[in-house]
Amino acid sequence: MKAPDLVGRGLKVEVKDRKSLPLWLIDARLQAHDYEDLERLEVLVITGPTITGDLVVLDLFTFRELLRKAGM
Repeated sequence: MKAPDLVGRGLKVEVKDRKSLPLWLIDARLQAHDYEDLERLEVLVITGPTITGDLVVLDLFTFRELLRKAGM
């Protein structure tokens, strides 16, 4: 039976370590970071061929801050 790498209150996380990330992903993430609006979250949405393939990407610091603010 498979299990998530991390489990918390209302959260299950699957972690995938990679030696490097695709350059297009890094570029897209940096593009979201470069917008000069410090009051809003930096979110990258990657769309796939179907709605089930869509992903939301946050940097780990932002993700941790969201969890902290949510009391998790």
